[in-house]
Amino acid sequence: MFTSNSSRVRAAWLQFFLAVLLMIPWGCATTLTEKADLLLGKIAIDGRLDDYGWQRARRIGPFEVRETNAPGASFETEAYLLWDERRLLVGLRCQDPDLTEGDEVEILIGTQGDKEPFRLQIGPFGKSHREGAVAAAVAYGSINDRGDIDRFYTVEAEIPFLSLGEEGFSLRRDRDVRVCLRRKDESRAWLSEYLYPHGADVARVETYAIIEFSWR
Repeated sequence: MFTSNSSRVRAAWLQFFLAVLLMIPWGCATTLTEKADLLLGKIAIDGRLDDYGWQRARRIGPFEVRETNAPGASFETEAYLLWDERRLLVGLRCQDPDLTEGDEVEILIGTQGDKEPFRLQIGPFGKSHREGAVAAAVAYGSINDRGDIDRFYTVEAEIPFLSLGEEGFSLRRDRDVRVCLRRKDESRAWLSEYLYPHGADVARVETYAIIEFSWR
């Protein structure tokens, strides 16, 4: 009888712990919100971040170091959001003392209920296009040059709301627009990955940060 009671007690405790585990929000949707300010003036997508509109944009972040083989080699990433009636604008400034062709930024945008995000990738120089979206980057240093110390590179990107499959104002009113930013930093001495927001799963749009479209 004692053994039978002990078994029932253990079974009850096991059921309790399983119920607790099921309540833990592993990889759950985030409620983190970041503001995108309304663009004033014009922005040329040339990768330089020197237009007036970026001067008043709020910085988002911080980024987390998701993976690295060199814990001491962690470099700053700045990111900014702007918008107007037809597009979302993303700006990044990536500190990098050793620019290489392996460096890359990936911008992921999705709306509530999307199974796959919209992805736009670009390296530290040149331009990238996809389905109406465009990104440009400028390197402040030289690529793959062992004889110098580089500074950083900057990225500008515009993603038309129509690229996300919706009319702009309708999309902002009815469905969350979410953003995730991933940076790969590859040099001869290290390989690191930075991610915003913390804890995001790039394969799950519901874990991205929610964009609040500000009229400021």
